[in-house]
Amino acid sequence: MAGKKRRQVVELVEEFLKFPGCRIEHFASNNGKRCRLKQIAKLPEQAVKVLEDPPENDLYFSLYEDLGGDYLSTPLWETWGFAFGKNRQQRPLSGIHFHVPPEFLLKNTETFLGFSCWCAENTGVIHGTVGLGVLGGIGSEDISDSYWYPWLQAYPGLEYEASGLYWSETRKGGHDLPRSSNWLTILGDENIARLGGEAQIRRQLTDGMSFLPFKGGAIIRACEKPALGNAASGGIPEGYRTAARIIKPIRFEGYQRGIIKTPKELGFTREQDLQVTLEWVRRFD
Repeated sequence: MAGKKRRQVVELVEEFLKFPGCRIEHFASNNGKRCRLKQIAKLPEQAVKVLEDPPENDLYFSLYEDLGGDYLSTPLWETWGFAFGKNRQQRPLSGIHFHVPPEFLLKNTETFLGFSCWCAENTGVIHGTVGLGVLGGIGSEDISDSYWYPWLQAYPGLEYEASGLYWSETRKGGHDLPRSSNWLTILGDENIARLGGEAQIRRQLTDGMSFLPFKGGAIIRACEKPALGNAASGGIPEGYRTAARIIKPIRFEGYQRGIIKTPKELGFTREQDLQVTLEWVRRFD
């Protein structure tokens, strides 16, 4: 990732840290230690220093709220990302994640929507999503207990990132295609062109949906508020299903292994685990 874009990433993260009620005060050092930020709403020096490094070097950051002595729970306020260097041939896609408590998103919906548009435009996002989701520590989707699986089964509206596994699955191709859709589905210009252009997408929108252009792409908004998608909360909104149908022709489905860890008690084979992932990807179809 070039120096200019790295600086834009830093600006985005520091703007996120200024959100009202943001409780992020800690970061993970390069050797994995939990450290307190010297300045609130500022990235640690270790991340900023990388801005002066050559483009072959990676930029990594992980910031989160302090949960005291609770090392098992997942912070609700968190941001992390990887900007892979140019020499990482099998990591062509970088990524940024922003996590907020559900009540913040539901009460400040338009604010977070505006922030999402700003992020997408300033970093040249090629695809992404925003919605309610399951959370876990970086890499924990591969090593921790599979407590996400029943939640994903019960609440289809939940997003699931598993970025590390996803990056591994797309290292030989497909990284430029959307991986899923949700309340907000972010598409860069190339993906919009693959779908037949803006007019073609607009023609498919149903009631309550909107198409929000930004420089370099657009956001498909499925409905007014993000949803869980379970029967008790009204089921899957039609806008979620429509967004999925819109991106389906180009959606990445070239997985060789499952990226959703299933309980050992189920005794699933590798092929069955893969099917669980594909069923999740296609859950709104």
